[in-house]
Amino acid sequence: MNSTRPSRYRCPSGKRWYLPNTDGGAHPKALQRLGVTEPDDTVTLEQMVTAMIQESDNAVPDYLRDRLGDAAAQAGWDDLEVPTLNGSPPRPGWTGWVSRAATFPVWSPRR
Repeated sequence: MNSTRPSRYRCPSGKRWYLPNTDGGAHPKALQRLGVTEPDDTVTLEQMVTAMIQESDNAVPDYLRDRLGDAAAQAGWDDLEVPTLNGSPPRPGWTGWVSRAATFPVWSPRR
C-alpha cells in the first residue's frame, strides 16, 4: 500500500514574510495554534491556508504568491460563478466573480 503524506514547508516567518506588530497579533496566534516554536518547524500548505483564513495571517498570502508566482495570482477562473448565501449574484448585470484580467465591474449607485 502506497500512502502519501502531505508535503511540509517551513513556516513563512522572519523578516521576509512577517513584519512584527503590524497584523494585530494574527501571525503569532497562527504559529501558536499550529504548534510552531522553532524557525525550522514545518507545516502543510493546508495548515498555512487555515492560518490565512482563521487568524488573517498576512504572511501566508505573501509566501504563496512568492512560491506560486504572479501568474497564479492573476490567472483566475473562466466562467466561475459563486452565488451569495441566498443563491443569487450580488446585483443585476454581475457576470462573474473572478476573471483572467482580474477586473471587476464598476458599480455606481442608481439615480
